[in-house]
Amino acid sequence: MGGGGLNFSVCGIAMLIYLSLAACVSGVLWNYLLEYNKVSKVSIYNFLVPIFGAVSSFVMLGEDIFNIKSLIALLLTCLGIYYVEKNQDEKGAVPERLGSGGCANR
Repeated sequence: MGGGGLNFSVCGIAMLIYLSLAACVSGVLWNYLLEYNKVSKVSIYNFLVPIFGAVSSFVMLGEDIFNIKSLIALLLTCLGIYYVEKNQDEKGAVPERLGSGGCANR
């Protein structure tokens, strides 16, 4: 049961550094957004992950994202985000507290 040793390349190390930085920056931004905004408002943007993933795969890997299935999926994702965002703005924000003490008054 032999196995090959680890082979490191400059491209592989660069990708590892890029992914590490992307994960760190996204974690910091996510926590910063949650600190100053409501969770119901910020969580909508989690649905942007597949869009950025598709665009990144096009830019870095040369993937074909301009086929009909991918374009429909990207369009539906954007429409869903727009619809939820529009409805939140029209109906107002979700109340932070239910009543004057939540469940403690029961």
